[in-house]
Amino acid sequence: MVKGYGPSYVGGYVAASSPAFAVGEFFDSDVSKVESWVSGTSDQSAAFDFPLRATLKNAVASNDYSGLYGLPGLIGRKAANAVTFVDNHDTARNDRFGDADALKMAYALLLTHPGTPCVFWGDWVQSDVQATIRTLMAIRAAAKLTSTSSWRIVETVGGLYAAYIGESVAMKLGSNDWSPSDKAYKLKTSGNNFAVWTK
Repeated sequence: MVKGYGPSYVGGYVAASSPAFAVGEFFDSDVSKVESWVSGTSDQSAAFDFPLRATLKNAVASNDYSGLYGLPGLIGRKAANAVTFVDNHDTARNDRFGDADALKMAYALLLTHPGTPCVFWGDWVQSDVQATIRTLMAIRAAAKLTSTSSWRIVETVGGLYAAYIGESVAMKLGSNDWSPSDKAYKLKTSGNNFAVWTK
C-alpha cells in the first residue's frame, strides 16, 4: 500500500536499491491518480493497474467493450509501468472478477497485451483456468511480447473487442464473431467469448 507516504520516497528507495523490478499498490480506479503516483516515483516503480481491472471487469460482465477504446488505465498511458492483474488478495474477498469463463477472457487480454501481467494464485489453482493461462503464457513468450509491445485496436463495441499486438498476435473478446483478415494468422486458443491467433 503506497497511499500513506509520498511516491518520491519510493522512487528514492528503488533508485538506491536497484531491484530487478518494483511495483506499488496505489488502490484507486482513477487512472490520473495512479499515473501521478508512478510519475512521483520518477518512473522508478510500476503500479498495479486498478483502473484497467475495473473497466475490463465491467466490460466482460456486460459484454460491452466500448469502454476499452484506447486501452484505459495505466496500460494505455505508461504501459512499461503498468502491472496488469485480474484479482488479488483484496479483490478476491469481496469483488471477485467473475466465473471461470470471465477469468479466461481477462487473461486472454492481459497476457497478449503490453504491461507486465501477473497471475493471481486463486486463479492458478483452478485447473481449467490454469490450462488457459499456460497456453496464453506460451503464446506471449513465443511472440516475444513485452510491457512495451505495440498494439492496434480494431473494434471496441458492444459484443466485441478486437486487437493486434506486436507483429504476430491477434485476439478478440465478446460474443460477436471476428477473425483477422490476414489468413497468415492461425487460431492458437479459444474459449467462451475469446480467441487468440498468431502467425
